[in-house]
Amino acid sequence: MASVLRQRRDTAANWSAQNPIIPAGQLCFDTTNHTFKLGDGVTVYNSLISFAAGVPGDMSGSNNLSELTNTTTSRSNLGLVIGTDVQAYDATIVVDGDIGTTVQAYDADITKNDIANTFTVEQTFTETTETVYTLTGTVIDPVNGGIQTITLTTATTYTESLTTGQSVVLMISGGVTNAITWPSPITWVTSAGNVAPTITDSATIVIWKVGSTLYGAYVGSYV
Repeated sequence: MASVLRQRRDTAANWSAQNPIIPAGQLCFDTTNHTFKLGDGVTVYNSLISFAAGVPGDMSGSNNLSELTNTTTSRSNLGLVIGTDVQAYDATIVVDGDIGTTVQAYDADITKNDIANTFTVEQTFTETTETVYTLTGTVIDPVNGGIQTITLTTATTYTESLTTGQSVVLMISGGVTNAITWPSPITWVTSAGNVAPTITDSATIVIWKVGSTLYGAYVGSYV
């Protein structure tokens, strides 16, 4: 009669309660969780690493073939949430010259609406929308919007916070009766040269900066 060799085995509860030191090289089977532990002769059972054993022929439990090929189920089994742990796949993302073939590190900030970007190649935009800002202070800052409206009620001295390449369109009302002192120095671009324009009561001024030089131009009256 042939001998049958059986591995040492017990339920998870019994293993945990007894917690014996497992001899080196001996396999211990957990009949509750279908896992193995390999003894080293010095470590108690509860401190040994578990190895998945599975049940032969059983494809009905967690991680069966259908679940492994179903991305939603696989992600759920792994405890991953799109937008929290993993980023939604976008075939248009280019990494190292490859589209959709290189893994992209997860970035929780997927909108990028608060990140300054520098484009090094030509970009095509269907349309852009400038922010229209009502200026009540004295600092002309493009961070507030590319189009700024000003209603003057008193003589005002302005400063600016433009950097090279930035510009602001100013729509000014009340400029005839309330004097404006512009940021200094400023270079006016007119047919007569560097001459400050005469402001109408509804004037449009564009100011921009190239390098450290601030420029200004009178466009005309918007009324």
